[in-house]
Amino acid sequence: SANGWSVSLPAQLLQGLSEGMVNLTATALDANGNPARQGTASFIKDTVAPSISINTPISGGFLVASELASPLLISGACSGAGNGCPVTVLVGGVTYATTVQNGTWSVSLSAAALQALPEGDVSVTADLSDAAGNPASQASAGFIKNTATPTISVATPISDRKSTRLNSSHLVISYAVFCLKK
Repeated sequence: SANGWSVSLPAQLLQGLSEGMVNLTATALDANGNPARQGTASFIKDTVAPSISINTPISGGFLVASELASPLLISGACSGAGNGCPVTVLVGGVTYATTVQNGTWSVSLSAAALQALPEGDVSVTADLSDAAGNPASQASAGFIKNTATPTISVATPISDRKSTRLNSSHLVISYAVFCLKK
């Protein structure tokens, strides 16, 4: 038209382009065959999804009572997403936001946040999209919060507490230890 132009590129052509920067150049001629100044534009083709992983959140897989007083760092690695890309981490139903920095990410859970987690299995997921909006496959991990202290009960070994002698050659003390886990 007199004031502009457009062109539709077929999907096959776009699919055949390499990932990365794509430069476009347009050349036009007037009705007399005189060339106009060339127009240029560029865009980035990015169809590759990034990847994300979660490092083992807790050595041994259990969060125990003695670990509730200190913050817990949950971290991971990623590729295909630049610095500043958002990472969403879900820990036991609570959302934490962070960003990619040099191919890694991390969130710190405060002691209060750890104490608020329910007993039992705690799931951890991490989601990431690159600058083009390509989502990574969700990463997942987990641990078990088991902060219930074990109980010990000792049965009275001698039924007659006034006795000073035993009628047997040995004494049997029985006890049980219970570790409660949901």
